[in-house]
Amino acid sequence: MSRALPCLWVALLCLFGSFTLVHAANTVTGSTAGLAWRATLPAGDAATPRPLLVLLHGCTQGAADFAAATGMDALADEHGFIVLYPEQSSSANLFRCWNWFETINQRRSGEAAAIAAMVAELQRRYAVDADRMYVGGFSAGGAMAVIMGVAYPDLFAGVAVSAGLEYEAAVNSNTAFTVMNSGGPDPDQKGTRAYQVMGSRARRMPVIVVHGTGDTTVAPINGDQVVRQWLQTHDWLDNGADDQSVDALADSVENDRVPGGRAFSKALYQDAEGRVLTAYYRVDGMGHAWSGGSGAFTDSSGPDASALLVAFFGLDGDPTDTTPPVTRANPAGGTFQQPVTVDLSVNEAATTYYSLDGSEPDTGAAVWNGPRVFNSTTTLRFFSVDGAGNREAVQTAVYRIDDGPDTTAPTTLANPPGGDYSGSVTVRLEVDEPATIYYSLDGTTPDAGAAVYSEPLVFSADTLLQFRAVDAAGNWEAVRREDYRVTVATELDFVSVAGEQGTVGLYYVDGVFSSSLVAGDPGMFNGERRRIILSFDLSALPEGAVLAEGRLRLCRARLVGAVQRLDVDAIQGGFGGNAALARGDYSAAADLFNAFTVPVPDGDGACVTVTLPAAVTALAAEGDRLQMRLKAVTAVDFQRDELSLGTSGAMAAVLTFRLQ
Repeated sequence: MSRALPCLWVALLCLFGSFTLVHAANTVTGSTAGLAWRATLPAGDAATPRPLLVLLHGCTQGAADFAAATGMDALADEHGFIVLYPEQSSSANLFRCWNWFETINQRRSGEAAAIAAMVAELQRRYAVDADRMYVGGFSAGGAMAVIMGVAYPDLFAGVAVSAGLEYEAAVNSNTAFTVMNSGGPDPDQKGTRAYQVMGSRARRMPVIVVHGTGDTTVAPINGDQVVRQWLQTHDWLDNGADDQSVDALADSVENDRVPGGRAFSKALYQDAEGRVLTAYYRVDGMGHAWSGGSGAFTDSSGPDASALLVAFFGLDGDPTDTTPPVTRANPAGGTFQQPVTVDLSVNEAATTYYSLDGSEPDTGAAVWNGPRVFNSTTTLRFFSVDGAGNREAVQTAVYRIDDGPDTTAPTTLANPPGGDYSGSVTVRLEVDEPATIYYSLDGTTPDAGAAVYSEPLVFSADTLLQFRAVDAAGNWEAVRREDYRVTVATELDFVSVAGEQGTVGLYYVDGVFSSSLVAGDPGMFNGERRRIILSFDLSALPEGAVLAEGRLRLCRARLVGAVQRLDVDAIQGGFGGNAALARGDYSAAADLFNAFTVPVPDGDGACVTVTLPAAVTALAAEGDRLQMRLKAVTAVDFQRDELSLGTSGAMAAVLTFRLQ
């Protein structure tokens, strides 16, 4: 059963001390750098180098407690790796929490250096495989494990984080409380910072993250931010540039359930070569706990986190395969005078997916199962996925069959076809061979002087579309016609844009992040420190439309303390002159200050809808974008007062306009 995490207090820096050893069966205990530790040594040839897993406990726990809770000793003995359990001192922290929030411990110094010294001592005493050393932890230990991966990439080859926090999530005990409850600074900024701190030691660092969606001690947003921070770090690590070569979109998401236990999701994030960089397990309803463990701060109904990280790091004797397969086309693409037989071969057991129409295949595409004969020019695109889930990049081979002059005209189709639509319709023109598509919207015949199709067409009124294509051989197809009848809706809904909405803080430590919407004060007699920015793309409003009425709907995700109401500012375009979320949005100029107020919804999951004043509706009609800044009205007292709003789906912020 999960227990609440005790509060964190400012730590005293421990002093490095002497090393001692006491042996008890296959368990070894000792003291290094003023901190105690416990290690489990597997049976077998002591001269054989063994992988090492460093596990860092949470608050109020010790090395023996954490070993029992995780069950890691049994796995270590079964699979032949060493486990080191460093133990925090109560003199360094009253509740034996690792002081992850103190800057001295966020580099190669303080407690981080002490843990590294323990690793060095084990390397000196025992046969340790220096290429297979990993670090993980729970809660404060999870946050500390992130620090170890950043500060010591020359030691560790991977990081495991259970209910932890991103790198440099806090810089003192006061900000630690805030980030635990509502998330830390922008994880993209911290991901870049982590890469900078790694310096010349930087290297690829696979990460596995486990977090419960019901965690009220270290809020689930922190798990999201750990993942996002490391993905940003990996974006820098792969080529030394922040260029989205590694992005924040999961390459696969699976939903599963422990038999008789909790449901959970597993998201995998890969690099361009298909290697898994991050695995993220979100356990439905689990509180602040080590998933699948036994005893305090564990939840036995969740997936076995210990087994998951052992498998992720390949400590189970089956090192994780992170190399994508390589597929070759035989013969390679080119020009042929007669039909050609093509086969695909792969360098390992794998499934190969392909397309023949030039589209990019995915795992829902056709599976290659033997040679194929191409009688006409064909664009073959393909990739393979091995048993470990490694996916290679899509390859393309074009086979041109030159069997005489081309006299066949291309065929173009409109998708979707003409018909009745509401609001607007986006139309794509698709041709069956390389060709130029000409089109018209005014009833004239499309010829070589007509508009050339280059991107989807959006129709928000009745439109007659005429089009035809001509290929490289000069073959013109007959003119095609599609009639689109568009009914303009009397009401249009606009959802706040996910990439532009978010929370902005008064100070740097209050953060700027787009993953949640939080307004209020952190308590401790501070005033309002966080505001919500909503951003609405109104480009879908019909040109010349008259807005008769506007309404704003907000849904409450969570309320801490007491918030009296929300005061709302509005601006046409964006705060600070653009739509991008930035800390300056907190106090940037607005077109309308305190334009209207929104009451706090009655309960978590409840929503409230307010009618916009005429001035705000008129402002919305002036351009394609409207932003709002929501300011919580609270009492300045000791208690933290913060309102969190829903960010997506049925809980998203929605702006509705009724058209005349």
